[in-house]
Formats: sequence, C-alpha cells, structure tokens
Amino acid sequence: METIIFKVVFLVGVAVALAIRLFYYKVTKKAGLPKRKLNLLDTVIVGISVTGFYILPIIYCLTPWLNSFNYNLPLAISIIFGTSYVFGIFVFYKAHHDLGKYWWMGYELTQHKELVTQGIYAWIRHPMYAGFFLIGLGNIFILQNWIAGFSHLVTLLPLYLLHVPLEERHLKSHFGEAFNHYKRYTGKIFPGRRNAGH
Repeated sequence: METIIFKVVFLVGVAVALAIRLFYYKVTKKAGLPKRKLNLLDTVIVGISVTGFYILPIIYCLTPWLNSFNYNLPLAISIIFGTSYVFGIFVFYKAHHDLGKYWWMGYELTQHKELVTQGIYAWIRHPMYAGFFLIGLGNIFILQNWIAGFSHLVTLLPLYLLHVPLEERHLKSHFGEAFNHYKRYTGKIFPGRRNAGH
C-alpha cells in the first residue's frame, strides 16, 4: 500500500511541476521575448534530463518493467526524507514565481532588463536547480528503485554542468559589478549568507 501511495505522490508532483512550468512559459511568452534556439548539445542534454526526471520514473510507476530493481526502506525513513520531494516542488515553484517573466528556458537571456535578487533569489542564485536536487533526493526515498529512484539526480548533473556556468557567465557580462556583489552574498544552489544591505 505504501508503494502505491508513494507512486501517487510522485505522479501528482510531476503534474504540479509541469503545470507550474506551463503557466510561467505562458507568462514569458506573453512578455514578448524572442525564442531561444537550442543547439544540438542543449537538445541532447535536455532529452537526457527529461528521460531521467520523468520518463523512467513514470514507467516505473505505471508498469512492472523495473520492479526487479526495487529496494525497501523503513517507512519512517521514507516519509521523513521523502518530504524533500514535496519541498523540492515548492522550491521549483518559488524559483519560477520570483523570477516571473524573466524565466529564460526557451528564451534569449539577453532580454533580461533587471537582476532579480528578491524572494528566494536573495539566498540562492539558481533555485531551480536546488528544487531539482531536492526532488531527485526525494525520489530515492519515495520510489525506492535503483533506476527510477536515482535517474533524476544522475541526469541532473549534465544539465547543471552545462546550464549553470552559462547562466553565470551571462549574468556577469550583462550586469557586471551588480552581479559580482550579488554573487558574494548568495549560494549557487544552497542558501548563502544574506547581507542586510543587499
């Protein structure tokens, strides 16, 4: 029974995350930003991430094909650490909400008019990836499958290594010293120290 409940929690989380992304995609589109063309490397990395984030876990939830890779954890541990999945969805939402129309997935970074340093961005420069990390961590405890449970974190790594340096370089070139100051008082994906005058 616990396995079914955990699978339902996962699938509901996927639906919520996709709804969040769709909503803010429309917000960005309404702002009139030009679409960003994905190069081949971007396309491959995003495809790998989609497979690890969604396709493999959904296959596990809806079919018995990956059941031979299951493992079992005590229920208390599963619940306690599995809450990071729910928290990750919340962080994912906050990252979109506080960035608003400046969420850039699929759009040109050069359209940014201001450096967003409020809300969750007052503490973390890349909260989207913090949310992804927490979701992936939660998957280990709610899916309890060596493939579906770990696929999110494994496929997050190339996405993180490709996009985060790109975003940081863009922000530094676009905002200069303002970004350097912001960077000193925030963490990449874990909360940094907050300066009262920031």
